[in-house]
Order: sequence, then structure tokens, then C-alpha cells
Amino acid sequence: MIIGVNRETVQRNVLKEMYGFLGFSEPSSKSTEAKLYGHRLYFVGAPDESSVRRIQGSTLACAYVDEATNIPEPLWRMLQSRLRVPGAQLLATCNPEGPSHWLKKDFLDRVDDLDLKYWNFLLDDNPYLTEIYKSNRKKEYTGMWYKRYILGEWAVAHGLIYDGFDHDNTFDKQMDAPNYYICGIDYGTSMLQLQYFVRSVPIDGHRYVWKMNITMILRRRVDQKLMENLQKIYMNFLDIRTLVLFMLTLPQHLLNLNCEEKTYLF
Repeated sequence: MIIGVNRETVQRNVLKEMYGFLGFSEPSSKSTEAKLYGHRLYFVGAPDESSVRRIQGSTLACAYVDEATNIPEPLWRMLQSRLRVPGAQLLATCNPEGPSHWLKKDFLDRVDDLDLKYWNFLLDDNPYLTEIYKSNRKKEYTGMWYKRYILGEWAVAHGLIYDGFDHDNTFDKQMDAPNYYICGIDYGTSMLQLQYFVRSVPIDGHRYVWKMNITMILRRRVDQKLMENLQKIYMNFLDIRTLVLFMLTLPQHLLNLNCEEKTYLF
């Protein structure tokens, strides 16, 4: 059985190359099965979890999954149970995703505990790519994308606003800045939601950070009133001298806050 994200990718990524290498004409792109060297092959597209029904009841000697990180986990789990012929094997290829992906966490990270072989290839390992192509891709990709597509690493991406960020540019040196508080704000004149609160304090040459997730929704009011409330809550109550605001839209009233120092981060 050959499985891909959909039947089209199975044809393009696998069958066209495989049958061409063997010197045979490739099957029709609409076919769902064929015979090769006396063995029956099944072609399955798996765009979502409903695809599990397409392989239920099968008894397989071998399965190949193209772009395994893009198929639903329930289908993979069902596929494991279908390899019931003695000596059956499951083969798969993929590009790396985040380190918390189910394929990485449940299988590749447990390679010593499972009957599993795993090979990691770099861009430079592909003998069919020209040096010019590889050089251009290395220049174009940065941060997380470079780690994934050039180095073949399972680098973090989900939730990143700035896709060039990675742990190599995380600031981890001692700062001389004073104590400060950070408030995360989801701004809107119809509703203002305070989503988190962070306190940073230097102690004995080290900086300790406390983060508290909160939800505080203020009633609808004009910008001036919203800013007055923020000032009352975070500057008067906590005696804050520096106000750090993370906002996509900065109302003009923010520039008129009565505080000793104002810092705006975008």
C-alpha cells in the first residue's frame, strides 16, 4: 500500500518516479490499485481522519507513506495494525516538523525502544541537486526554516510570530535593567482583555521571571478611559515606573500617560 496526502501527490511524488525507474508505464492517476511483479498495490490518499476507513480491514505485507508528517495520526495508528503478514514493514519519508509532532515524539524519539530504523538526511546529501541550487536555498532560509529544510532538524515553529526566531538568538545573558513588569494586552474599544502578567527581578546576579496567566475583561469604553484603567491597575497599584505595551494598534492616548518613563515594543 502506498499512502500520501492525497491521490494526486501519490501519483506525482511516488508512482511517476518509481514506475519510470523500473521502465514501466505509470498507472492512471484515477486508479486506486495496480499489479506489480505479481503483487497487488493499493494507492490511498489521506487528507484527513476520515481516510482511516479506506484502510480498515486490510492485511498488508508492506506499506509506504509519503510525507508522513502530513497524514493524520489515527491513520498511521490504524496502518500499524494492518501490517499482519509475517515480516511486514512500514516505510516512510517526511520533512521535519516541530519537536512535539506525534511522529517525532512517539516514534523517532523512542528509536531505541522500538523495532525502528531512522535516517536523517541534509540538503547536501541529495545527489540530484546542483551546487548552485543548494547554495541559493542556504542563503534564502533563515532561523527555523534553515534548521528544518537545510539541516533536517525538528525545529520549533508553531506559535511563532517571527519565523526567523530560534533558540540561537535567545538573549540569555545577565541584564542590568531594573525590576520591571510586562502586561500582555488584546486591545479593542469594544473589549480590552489582559491576557498575561510577567514580573522580572534581579537577585544575586541572576534574573528571576514569574509569569501569571490572567484574564481580565474591561467593559466597553473610549480609549482614554481604557488607558486610565491600565494606569490605575498597573502603575499606581504596583508602583510601576516603566510601562511596556505589546499592541498592534497604538492609540494616540497612550502617548499621554502620566508615567516617569514609557517604553513601547512592537
